[in-house]
Amino acid sequence: QQIECDTLIVHRLTDKIPSNVKYNKTIQVCHACVQKKLRIPQGRDFLVNVTKAAKDSWGKESEDGIVIHNFVLRDFDELLLVSATRTQAGDKGQNDERFRKLAKMMNDEGIRFTWLNFSDKGIEDPPENFINMPPKLNVQAFMRRADYLVQLSDVESFGFSILEAMINGTPVLTTGFPALYENGFVDGVHGYVLPADMNFDINKILKIPKFKYEYDNLTVKEEWEKLLKTPPKPADTKVEITHDYFDNKMQKMVYKGERYLMKKSRALELVANPHGLIKIL
Repeated sequence: QQIECDTLIVHRLTDKIPSNVKYNKTIQVCHACVQKKLRIPQGRDFLVNVTKAAKDSWGKESEDGIVIHNFVLRDFDELLLVSATRTQAGDKGQNDERFRKLAKMMNDEGIRFTWLNFSDKGIEDPPENFINMPPKLNVQAFMRRADYLVQLSDVESFGFSILEAMINGTPVLTTGFPALYENGFVDGVHGYVLPADMNFDINKILKIPKFKYEYDNLTVKEEWEKLLKTPPKPADTKVEITHDYFDNKMQKMVYKGERYLMKKSRALELVANPHGLIKIL
């Protein structure tokens, strides 16, 4: 295909001018400092070095060049997703497949994202923009920077990373397992509950919820302190039957010489029986 243009800009020192391009002027850009095997092509109308340091390194080869720094585009929105969950784990159900499907939906829709999954086992052949990360005990620093925490298990007994995300004000993309709601998660407020078959409009996640969430950590602490201060239940005591009799507690006949474990209070009660039904060993 023949191409005609006013200006041809060549960005690599190793590129030759294509024979199918007609132009009025040409600009050679030098992005590199001097290297043994590279030379700056001659015969171009203008030479642009990206820094003075780069220009100076080439000496006479770039003495006719000018310096223009590179420009940067800053208007690209990109989602940052974080997960902290085991993959390739039977108790998580179809979370691996849902991860793949969600990533594909975003890629197909052209939604820019980077997805970090902290796990002891990564996803094999991960989808584009999905990055396997080594496990960390604390990923809250990443959660605070993320747009979403993602948890797509069949079931969770608690969902600890979801609670951590909510405490840090990070919304959640999650499946609707029962334990999710015990800590006050509200669909559309603290994130979005996604259907198990992942059949939903992916563009809904572009509306990122903002919220404040408080967790009653003090009550949990008090409940543990109360439990830790509770004395243990009376230990069982080993006893030996001294007379045959029907034991109402065990609802069966017991016979002389048999040995059992009983609560100490009950053992003392039977020892006090006028018939001396047992003896404590």
